[in-house]
Amino acid sequence: MSKKPIGPQVRVKVDLSGIEAVISAARQRGITLAGAKAAGKLLKNAARSAAPKRPGSGALKQAQGVRAAKGTKQGTTASFAVQGAKKKIDKMVVVRGRKKAQRVVPAFYDHLVQLGTRPHALGKGESLGRDATKRRKAIVRTGQTTGKHPGAKKNPYRKRAWETVKGPAGAAALKAMGTATQKEIDRQGAKIRSKLGGT
Repeated sequence: MSKKPIGPQVRVKVDLSGIEAVISAARQRGITLAGAKAAGKLLKNAARSAAPKRPGSGALKQAQGVRAAKGTKQGTTASFAVQGAKKKIDKMVVVRGRKKAQRVVPAFYDHLVQLGTRPHALGKGESLGRDATKRRKAIVRTGQTTGKHPGAKKNPYRKRAWETVKGPAGAAALKAMGTATQKEIDRQGAKIRSKLGGT
C-alpha cells in the first residue's frame, strides 16, 4: 500500500541563516515546529468545516486532526505538519440498508472521499469501516450483498480548505516562529548575563 500522503502537500522554505550563530540546530527545529503547529491548526479547522457530512453521522468532520513534529537531525526538513483523519476516531452509525449501528472509522475511507471511486463490483459483506460485532477491518456495511457500486464523485475538500487558509496559515506560522525566536533570544541573553554575573 502506498504511503504517499493524500491531499495537498505544502512545502515552506524558511531562511534561518541569520540566527545560526546563536541558535543551535535543535533549537531551530523547535522554532519551526511552533510555526508548523500554528499553520496546521488553521488547516485542521478549515478541513473540519469543509468535510462532507453524511446524515446521522458527521464522523468525517469529527475525525479531522493534525500532527506536527520536528524533522530528523540528518534531514533538511526542520519541522512539518500532517493534516488528515485520525485513526483512533470512530462512531456508531446506522447506514442505509442496515438496522444495526455499524462502527465507522473515517481514516479508512477519507481518501475515497477525496479522490472518488470508480464503479466496482461488491462482494458479500463488503463495507467501509469496521464491523461493530466482529471488530475486523472492513468498509461500513451496505445493504447489498452482491452487485456493482456505481462509484463516487471525488470531493477534494482538504484541497479546498487549504486554498482558503494558505495565506493566513503562512502568516500564523511566521508569527508563531517570531514569538518562539524572541523567546530563544531572551533565553540566550539571560544565559549570557548569568555567566557575566549580571541580572
